[in-house]
Amino acid sequence: QSRATVSGGTNANFASKMALYVRPPGSPYFSQVISTNDTVRLGDEIQLRCDIEHGKGWQYSRIKDVTLQQNSGLNTGNSIVLVGHDGCRNPRMKAVCPWHPVQHSDRPLTSSFTWKVFGFQDNVRGNEEMVVTAQVLACVHPSDCSLDTSSCEGETPIARNRRHYNDMLANNETALCENDLTFKVKLQSDGSS
Repeated sequence: QSRATVSGGTNANFASKMALYVRPPGSPYFSQVISTNDTVRLGDEIQLRCDIEHGKGWQYSRIKDVTLQQNSGLNTGNSIVLVGHDGCRNPRMKAVCPWHPVQHSDRPLTSSFTWKVFGFQDNVRGNEEMVVTAQVLACVHPSDCSLDTSSCEGETPIARNRRHYNDMLANNETALCENDLTFKVKLQSDGSS
């Protein structure tokens, strides 16, 4: 089940598609959509991709605030931030998230983030349901959606060529959409490989 909320910008009702993808067997491309009831294997690569509809005034996009949470029935379980508010990958998750989110150079309204599927240590049996919560920022100006990855790695913060976030929303030049996407992780081999 996915939930989307939109805020900011004069074009706040922008149309977007956010989905999770895996590579079909033998393919180098992330082209198979993961549905709510689909199960992926521990260690598989998964890609979160967002496409913003062209022609609504938006020119660029950026994925940010990506959180992976274990869904334990009525209670929310463990959670971890994969991508922060600044759009940088969590440096502590580099082993499973080798790359920062990217904006596709040939399609600037498409952004993606790839990571390896993992499970939380306190649940090592059966299938684990996960919820990915992510935000996509739609921008009019390239500097508002750009990510300088050199500023993600260093100890010293580097000034970014990006205007203050509240100023961008007030000027109606950005909009934010948030989605929840659910999938299942197969944590243990059932011996029938």
